[in-house]
Amino acid sequence: MRNVPMKVLVIFAYHVRPEAVIKAPGWIESTATTSSPKPAPNASHDDIRRMVQALLADRFNWLVHTDQKIGSRTR
Repeated sequence: MRNVPMKVLVIFAYHVRPEAVIKAPGWIESTATTSSPKPAPNASHDDIRRMVQALLADRFNWLVHTDQKIGSRTR
């Protein structure tokens, strides 16, 4: 991945919608990064996601808090 905003990496790594990334620093939108994890040729998407999660935690000290929110629908 080259010139990828951090937010895109987070969205990919944790398989979430963009609006689910909250309480993140402002630079997450614009900071581009280059990373080079090299997955095995037969690596699944889940394997690659776990690799990116490990990269975020290791290189950027990224901490993640997951919460499930139930939205209400109006009629």
